[in-house]
Amino acid sequence: MRCQYRMRFGMGIGLGLILMGLGIGCGGKQHILTVAGSTAFQATAVELANRYSGNHPEVTVTAEAIGSAAGREAVLAGTADIGMIDSEGGGGMPTGLVGTVVAWDAIAVIVHPDNPVIGLTSAQVRDIFAGRIKNWAEVGGRDSAINRMLREQGSGTRLIFEDRLGINVSEGNVVISDSNGAVREMVANDAQAIGYISRGSLTRRVRAVSIDGEDCTEDRIAARQYQLAHPILMVTREVVPAKAGNFILFVLSDEGRDVVRQGGFVVP
Repeated sequence: MRCQYRMRFGMGIGLGLILMGLGIGCGGKQHILTVAGSTAFQATAVELANRYSGNHPEVTVTAEAIGSAAGREAVLAGTADIGMIDSEGGGGMPTGLVGTVVAWDAIAVIVHPDNPVIGLTSAQVRDIFAGRIKNWAEVGGRDSAINRMLREQGSGTRLIFEDRLGINVSEGNVVISDSNGAVREMVANDAQAIGYISRGSLTRRVRAVSIDGEDCTEDRIAARQYQLAHPILMVTREVVPAKAGNFILFVLSDEGRDVVRQGGFVVP
């Protein structure tokens, strides 16, 4: 139900933003646009920035990976024009900000390719990351300890993961990293490891397990059947500056949506 609410909210704001953008896009040109936030969306944001600057050489767009929470705070503080966030946060969108859904992502629970476990239940995932299940043999795997790889506090990926599955993570005897790519590489180099990352960060070096029988695939995300699916939002001030509005309009255009798809995300 929360996913459906966010989709309606984001798309409604997006339509409003389009109308605003049509009205504000005729003003003077701005030469610097700062986008900051989600590490999961970083590579795609960089490509979007490059494409936009290619179409508008008078505009320089920078995309910084500082985490969802920090990206949201940067917009509030005026140090970023657009924040990229994986989650609205526990209290919803802060007063003074509006969000537009630009993509759908999902959190993939990943293991080493040599791990024989191909699926877990939500309860098993919850117990593994809470530290109650400690050995792979307890969930049909080999007799070996489970090494847990976590994202840092403040990560949108971590917030959604723990909130959706009702996990109270025990941080004893875990490895904590500040990016999806780092978690992926740690799991890829440890046959006993388990972690969670953005679907857009998946490579053949790791394997996503199914959760409650649902795979982390584009069609299941699009159908909202995979429970760890979530929107990626671009947030701005309520009175949207022309430079931010025009860039978000580009992200929602056919060219922008192609970039989003190529990054491994699902278009809204």
